[in-house]
Amino acid sequence: MNKSVESDSDSNIFTTWTKEEGQYYHLINKALLQDDYDVLNKNVRFINNLRTAIRNNNQKETMKVYRGLCVSSDHVRQEYKVGLQFLWPTFTCTSRNRTVAHGFGDYVFEIDATSDDWTYRTDISKYSEFPQEEEVLFYPYSGFQVTNIMHDAKVIQLKCVDTVQVESEAEKHISETVKISDPSRNIFVYFYKKTADVHWCYADKPHEMFLIAANRSGYWDAPYRYHHRNGYFIDKGQGVWEEYHHDKLFARFTRVSADGK
Repeated sequence: MNKSVESDSDSNIFTTWTKEEGQYYHLINKALLQDDYDVLNKNVRFINNLRTAIRNNNQKETMKVYRGLCVSSDHVRQEYKVGLQFLWPTFTCTSRNRTVAHGFGDYVFEIDATSDDWTYRTDISKYSEFPQEEEVLFYPYSGFQVTNIMHDAKVIQLKCVDTVQVESEAEKHISETVKISDPSRNIFVYFYKKTADVHWCYADKPHEMFLIAANRSGYWDAPYRYHHRNGYFIDKGQGVWEEYHHDKLFARFTRVSADGK
C-alpha cells in the first residue's frame, strides 16, 4: 500500500486516490482521523504529493458541493450548532451532485465555497475511475462554519472559512489544561492546549504522572474536541466528557478543573 505511484504527476496522483483497488482514500483518511503515525509515515510521499496536487489545481470559483455522511440525528444535535467553526482533518471528498452525495450517507452537508474563502479544493472528476461522482476534493484541515441545520430534511449547510480563522477562534475557548476524572478506574486524565501530550495518574497519587506514549501528535479540531492516536475526547456539556475509540464510546469522565487549578 505504501509503494510509490508510477508517476508523481497530478493526474496520476488524483487517479490513484479514486481507485477502488488499494483504496488510498480509505487508508489515508482513516489514518488522518485516528492519527495513525505508522500509516501516515509509510505513505508520506503520496500524502504530500496529493496536497501539492490540490494546491496546484486549486479552483477559486464560487461553487456549491455536497458531502454525505452516515451520522445519527442525536449526533448532529449534539455536535453541530449554527455558528460552529471546525476543521475536517481528512482529505474531504465532496460532489457537485447532491444525489451522488446522498448515496454516501443519511445526512448531506451542503457546502458553499467562494473565491475568497482561502480554501484549497479541486474538481478531480476527469481523473477519476468514477467520473459520474463529480468529485471535488478538499485539502486536509479545511475550515468550515455551520450556517443552517434542517433536521427534518437531514441537511447541514456550511460555508468554507479560512483554517487560520478557525484555529484562532477555537484557541480563545480552549483551556490551557483540561483535567477529567473517571471514578470507576480511579484515574485523572490531563490534556493540554499547547502540547500533544496526554497524561494520566491515579486519583490517590496525583503527583505520579504517566505519559500516554502512543499519542504522538494530538490536536484540537474544535474547542470541544481533542484528538489523540486512538480517538478523541469530546465535551458533552455540563461537566461531562466522553472518550471515543474508533468512533465507539470508550469511557465517560467528569470535568474536574481547568488551567491547572
